[in-house]
Formats: sequence, C-alpha cells, structure tokens
Amino acid sequence: MTPHKIDLTLAVHNHQPVGNFDFIIEQNYRDSYAPFIQALEKHPRVRVALHYSGYLWDYIKSQHPDFLDRLHKMVERGQIEMLGGAYYEAILTVLPERDAVSQQSLLKKEMEEYSRHPVEGMWLAERIWEPSMPGIIRRGGYGYTFLDESHFHAAGIPSDGVWGIFRTEDRGDTTLIFPIDKALRYAIPFAAPEKTIDTLEKMRNSGRKLVTYGDDGEKFGSWPGTFKWVYQDGWLENFLTKLELNSFINILLPREAAEAHQPRRTVYLPCASYEEMGEWTLPAETQVDLHHLKEVLTCAGFKERVVPYLRGGFWRQFFAKYREAAALYQRSLRVSDKVAALKQKRKVDLEVVKQAEKCLYKGQANDAYWHGVFGGVYLPHLRSAVEKELILAETICGRELRKSDSTDKYNPQAVVWENAELRVQIQPNLGGGISALDIRKAGFNPVDTMARYREPYHTRMMEAAEKGQTANNEHASIHDRLVVKEEGLVQKLAQDAYPRYCFIDRFLKPEFSLDDLQYNRKVEAGDFAGAEYRRENNAENLISLSRKGSIADKPAALKKTFRAEPVKLGLKADYQLTGNLSGLKNYWFAPEFNLNLLAPCADDRFFLINGVKFAGNNLGGRGDRSDVKMFSLVDDWLGIRINLSASLPARWVWHPVETISLSEEGIERVYQGSAILPLFRIADIGKIPVTVELTLEYWKPVV
Repeated sequence: MTPHKIDLTLAVHNHQPVGNFDFIIEQNYRDSYAPFIQALEKHPRVRVALHYSGYLWDYIKSQHPDFLDRLHKMVERGQIEMLGGAYYEAILTVLPERDAVSQQSLLKKEMEEYSRHPVEGMWLAERIWEPSMPGIIRRGGYGYTFLDESHFHAAGIPSDGVWGIFRTEDRGDTTLIFPIDKALRYAIPFAAPEKTIDTLEKMRNSGRKLVTYGDDGEKFGSWPGTFKWVYQDGWLENFLTKLELNSFINILLPREAAEAHQPRRTVYLPCASYEEMGEWTLPAETQVDLHHLKEVLTCAGFKERVVPYLRGGFWRQFFAKYREAAALYQRSLRVSDKVAALKQKRKVDLEVVKQAEKCLYKGQANDAYWHGVFGGVYLPHLRSAVEKELILAETICGRELRKSDSTDKYNPQAVVWENAELRVQIQPNLGGGISALDIRKAGFNPVDTMARYREPYHTRMMEAAEKGQTANNEHASIHDRLVVKEEGLVQKLAQDAYPRYCFIDRFLKPEFSLDDLQYNRKVEAGDFAGAEYRRENNAENLISLSRKGSIADKPAALKKTFRAEPVKLGLKADYQLTGNLSGLKNYWFAPEFNLNLLAPCADDRFFLINGVKFAGNNLGGRGDRSDVKMFSLVDDWLGIRINLSASLPARWVWHPVETISLSEEGIERVYQGSAILPLFRIADIGKIPVTVELTLEYWKPVV
C-alpha cells in the first residue's frame, strides 16, 4: 500500500501600519516582500496564499507597480491565491458592524479586480476571534479564515487533534477555519529546513491529512537578523527546493483544500488570539506569574498535557490596560457614528462621504491600539497617524452636520468644547486635565502623551542586568529575543500614577532635582494629580472644577476655572488655593503640561523662551529657568506653535517623558512628549490667584 501524502497549505500575511514611515515600508519591501516573491518565482510548484493589508497594498501600487505585474503572472499560473480581510487591518470584533463589513468588502473588491479571481478567504487581523465572527466574516463576503492552534486549545482540543479544516457557526452563519500549526509557525524560518520537512513527515505518519502554516511575511527578511539567515545564507532557497522535491508533500492553495477536504467537525471557539497576544493583554505582574507557572509545569513534565490550556486574556483588555488605547477607541466609535450620520444625510456630496469614510477606516488600523513585541501604542507616530485620520473625518462631518452635544456618550465623564477650529476635552474624573486638544484643520492633537506603565519585560530586563546577560540567539524568534539597546535603561524606569494630560495639578516638595521630577522619585507632596474633581458650573465658554485634598498631609482646596479663548485659539485656567497653608510656603504648586510634537531631536521642532531660541532647546532636552514670560513649543513641519504663559512670575522646569518600551529591535527609550511645569511658591499663590494660559497658532492646515 502506497503511503498517503500530506496536504500542506501555506498562507503569508504582509502588513504595514497606517502612519509608518515610508523609508521603513520601503526597507521592508526590499528586505521581505520583493525577495520573497523573487524566490517563489523560481519554484512554481510551491503555491502560497498571500495577504496584503490595504495600506501596504496602496504603497506597493504607488511605488512598485512592476511588483504587481510579476505577482499577477504567478496568480495567473495558479501559484498564488490572494486573500482579503479588513482593508486597513482593523480588529473587526470591536468595530461597529457596518464598518467591519465595509472594510472587508473594500479589500475583497480590490483583490478580485486585481487577480480577476473570486477571493474566498480572508486574513483576520492578529487572529482576534470572538464567537460572533462567523456572521461578520460571511457578511464581508468570505467563506474561510485562519486561526492559531491556541484558539483550539482554548476550546479544549489537544494539539494532535488540531489539523485539517474545522467548521464553526454563530446563529446560523457559518465559516470554515484553517488551524495554523504552532510547530510550523515557530520552525519557519527559524529551524533548519531539514527539521521542518522531518516535522511534516512525522505529521503524515501520525495520520494527519492536511496541515496549515500561516504567519507574517516580515519574518522572511525584516525581523532582526532574518535577512541574512533567510536570503544570504540560503534558508528560503533551500526550504523551497526541499518542498518541491519531497514526494510525500502535496501543496494546496486554501481554496483547493476547502474543496478537497470536508470539515473534520464543528467547533465553537471562545474569545482568543495567538498565544503571545493572550499573554500581552494581561497586567505585567500576571504575565510574569504565568511565565513562571508554565516553566514550573514544563519542568514537572506537564508541557503537553497542561501547559497548552493555560491562556491569557483577550484583545479588548488592552483598553483597560492602556488609557491611551481606550481614548483612541472611544474616539473611533464617536467618529464612526458621525460618518454613519453623514452617509444618511440627504443632498451630500458623495466624494465628501468617501473622504470621511476613508479617514475613519484608516483611523481604525489596529497597530496603535495595543502593545506586545512590537511598539504599537507606545509609538507616537502611529498613535498620531490614526488620530489624525479620525480628527479629519470628524472635521469633515462637522462641516455637514449640526453641532454635536457637549457630552460624549463613549466617555460620559468628559466635558467637551468645540468649534470650527478646536475640540477640547476635559476630564474632571482624571485630575480635571485636558485629555485632547484637537487642532482640527491640522488634524493634530498635541496632548497625546503616553504615560509610563510597568511591563513584564522590565522584569526580564532587570533580571538579565543582574546576571550580566546580553547575548541572544541570532536566529531566535522575535518573541524570544531580549535586546536592550542602551546601557543604563534600568535606572530610567519609572511609572506614572496619573495620565499625562495638560493642566494636571501637582504640588512638589521644596527640594528636588530634575532627575527626581523626571523619574517620579518621591517629589509629589499633594494628592490632586489624576484625582477626581467636582464640577461646579458649566457655561458656554467656562467650566469650574474644585477638589478638597491635602498637601504634605495638610488639608487644602483647589478651584480652577477654565475659560475658552476662541479669538486667541486657546484656554485659560484661573487657580485659587485655600486651606491650612502654614508651613507650606516653600512647597511648589506646579500645573503640568504634557505636549507631544513627536520628534525630540529634529531641527524643525524646538522650544522658545520669550520668543528666542536657546542652547539645548530641542524637545528632548530639559531645563530649569526663572526668566520665562512665555514658553513656546514650535513645529515648523506641521506649522504649529503652542505658547504657555502665567500671570505671576514662575520658575519653569521641563523634561522629556520617555517610556522604556519594547519593539522588534529591542528595548529602547521612546520619546512620548515633553512635560513643562511653571512652579509657584505656595506662599505666593495662597494670597493671589494665578492664571495659566495655553494658546495656539498654526499655519499649515491639512483641511
């Protein structure tokens, strides 16, 4: 009897985030996308399903049309199957269904027009699954998708049962699922080709009929160290040759596999993603405990029987973990409602609707909403890019729709002011700070400063530093590498107990250093920063907030009244401090402004004092001066100037806010913005109220 062959389905997902720098996308194109296709061209028997997210696809169409011509020839000869998905790689489970369906339909239409073939399969962004997905996939026009082995473990299915094709449904809507084999996902391209072929043969001998590989295309050249390994050292050429020459491996495109193989069974999967993502959603302490537990169980011989069923959380928990991600998400929901209302309006220009819709969809791109081994929400240029699109979409809608309410149903505790130029959002529940200051025509929110959170890799970094460990396996998966890109980062670790907004009210001890202030080393004397304020009144251009708290354990009360300045394009805050202030005269009252113009060392972004440049005036610098009448931040590239001033003489201090965060290159400092604080002696403001003002200028409107 002739031994059966094993059918192998290969799927490669290529993606670049909205807002990524063109030079980075180009580098990925040269290191991954182009050489991968060039290698496949020489091996026509190796057949692959390819997914390109819409933002990357648009870039390739614009910059490398010859690549699309070469790819199309491979489609025509039956070597490539094009996959669809959400056009801008949104997490479909958290979108309003109207947007989830439209995003899928857009990419399906694009890929069908390009390939001139029906597009039946889709790539699910980050493989984020919730039980309602079958209906969303069906309404998007697709019949199958790809999920990880860990999804099936979450449903209690052991590894040796996760192969073939599965069927799932939700309220009558069905879809097929190709389970991605974990062993293949980790082996390709990090193990020697011979070992991967041996793994496939063992799978065949165990009775498996169909196995699926699916993962990121950037693994083939763009991940650290992989270009040399995959191309220069010949890994990919060797692997493709072995696939072609092996008689027991039969490579099928997913659409062929779906016809050749009946679903093995119906399965119902809980909320899940790939294994690493589930861990990343957890709080830092829980992640560390989970890793330790897995190590203990593995050493005790339970790696196969127990460890696969230990799982983390699910994707939505990032909105609880990172306040900045939650704010972006709330914004996206609000803007989606406005775009939906615009589409329902009579006598509206369809091109205007398309423009608003496109901005909304780009603003839903997933990368800026979470964090794992890639920078994600910690990367200011990604947050700013999606925020820009959402601001522009809201601005377009605002021109066509009636003025919205001063409340936001997705953030009901916020107080909102808005006009044609600005949208200001105040959070009485979070220190009475300004959480957003949208400069509408510029599509920019300068108050977008990421706070510093504890992360599990901080623990790994400290443990490695104690042991003197620095080296890593150059062929290790990106998930297993630990590279610290700068000495001394352990000493720069800090956590923020409050959000990094503007007009955050701090009280500081009499003596402190800039290091103490920058790294939160016991300088706080009050309990006002980030605390809840009571709203006293709210007029059209005025809101008063108050709080009873303490300074150095002495009772005190602070009242601040915001006044909108529509003519000057800005805000004033009048402060009045009362209470038992005796003994506190040398303490400082320090309203904090956190502002982010994105580039700490660029020549076209800088500080001014009293309208004049000074030594060390780059945004990544810090200082301490008492001759300031006006402190300004200037961005000549965006065409924005932000001016800060006070009614009383003050000592002004400033420093960068930097996270110690992980990206694919390693652990590094990332500039999140600049903290600027005018300092007033309590002895002074206890007698005379103080006014602090923020005004804006801009001269390069986008819309």
